[in-house]
Amino acid sequence: MVLGIGIDTADTSDVAASLARFGRRYVDRVLAPSEAVALVGSPEPARLIAWHWAAKEAVTKTLAPVPDDSWPWPAIEVDRADGSVRLHGRPAELAAALGVERVTVATAGEALPAETCHTVTVLAVATRSTRSRDSSSRRHDPHDLHQTHAPHHPTLHTIQKGTPA
Repeated sequence: MVLGIGIDTADTSDVAASLARFGRRYVDRVLAPSEAVALVGSPEPARLIAWHWAAKEAVTKTLAPVPDDSWPWPAIEVDRADGSVRLHGRPAELAAALGVERVTVATAGEALPAETCHTVTVLAVATRSTRSRDSSSRRHDPHDLHQTHAPHHPTLHTIQKGTPA
């Protein structure tokens, strides 16, 4: 069952400018250590970081946090090779409260050559199996940690680029 869909696009030239200005500090702020390893020897580090940025934004949109609910980017760890996502800290708490069992990402437009395409677009989908769905008519509100139950709301959230995350 799909619980959330998010999509985001990152501009590789913006990332390249930030990388040139802030260097390693920028990398550490955006990437988890396991993600940063892939930068070693990469011919296009800005494109790789842009991909991770877009993936993390897309994953955030699947969780639909309230405006003041934020976390450091390394709390969302994405494996580009298989599209798997590991959540840590607040994103993991929010995903658990929503009943999310798995978040995966995929790149849109990979066929476009890097020389002509200066953006990277990533789609994220948050899912759970239909067998694990809570049969009660009430569901926990993940945005209110003091509330034990909230009225049932539809579980499909479609969040598009530009929607506050």
